[in-house]
Amino acid sequence: MDQSVPSAAIDRGPWSTGLALLVALVPLVVGVALGVATNGHDTVGPFTAAQLTYWVILPLGALYPTIAAVARRLAYAPTTILVVAAVAPAMVYATRILMETTQAGRTGHASVTVEAALLLAVPPAVLAAGAFVAIEIATAAIRRGVAIGVFGAIIAAAVFAASFLVPIVLLAGGTTLGGGCCPT
Repeated sequence: MDQSVPSAAIDRGPWSTGLALLVALVPLVVGVALGVATNGHDTVGPFTAAQLTYWVILPLGALYPTIAAVARRLAYAPTTILVVAAVAPAMVYATRILMETTQAGRTGHASVTVEAALLLAVPPAVLAAGAFVAIEIATAAIRRGVAIGVFGAIIAAAVFAASFLVPIVLLAGGTTLGGGCCPT
């Protein structure tokens, strides 16, 4: 019987694409909203910025790939959910990077060097790829049952966290693993 139904029809879930996108992006929206609320403030209501970061934002970030994977499995258009959920954190990160001021050159215009371009472009690109892989890992694990799904969620959280940290570590100080990215 399954051979007579196209595979695309089998993969479609019961949720509308809009609802699945809403569910997939809730952790990101809440995390960004709390990050904006804590920006420059020591407290937000009765909570300190550190409490919100460690007890709300970081757990939401760890759960983000798994929540996106569940929404993807239940979505009518699962590929749309995957692409948007993978690119959305990178867009937020790129926006934050672009909001920082760039140094002005001798003429008063923004001075963009190769190192500056790497520092601006690489982290969001790595984050998008990491989010994509993390959501794929979580989705594949969820398809195989609860026990493997939980293990997959842990691995997906680790991959997602690494996609944040790897560009920061590799590009810290304008250097790469090779000892320098550009001749000076």
